[in-house]
Amino acid sequence: MIQILAVMCLASALQTPVTFVTIARSDQSGIERQREATVRTAEEWQALWKEHQPDEPPPRLDFSKSIVIGVFLGFRNTGGYSVAITSIERAGDEIVVTWKESRPGPQDITSQVLTFPFHIVRIERLDGKVVFKQAGR
Repeated sequence: MIQILAVMCLASALQTPVTFVTIARSDQSGIERQREATVRTAEEWQALWKEHQPDEPPPRLDFSKSIVIGVFLGFRNTGGYSVAITSIERAGDEIVVTWKESRPGPQDITSQVLTFPFHIVRIERLDGKVVFKQAGR
């Protein structure tokens, strides 16, 4: 029993929260298919933003100090959907991004408009593989 507790404490100690700042979050993106994105260079940022908001210039970022992480839900047939990056943690050599999708309930009144929910955030530049995890799965 003590060994199990020690392993559990060690595992939680290896996960450290990573502070993130929202760049943009809404229900209208030009990205029409579900995807998760990690952007480490200005060129990648230009390409992602052009697909996401082709008529607007991207926010300026210093990629020597930052990484951009985005979750795009893709096409939804009504309003009432949203996505939120709920936490980012450093876990050993990985950066674990947890996100959650909210959906309208059967009794909710929703706008009858196509939506493309997304959440884009910035974190400090870290090395390691970015792993996406949907909350509740």
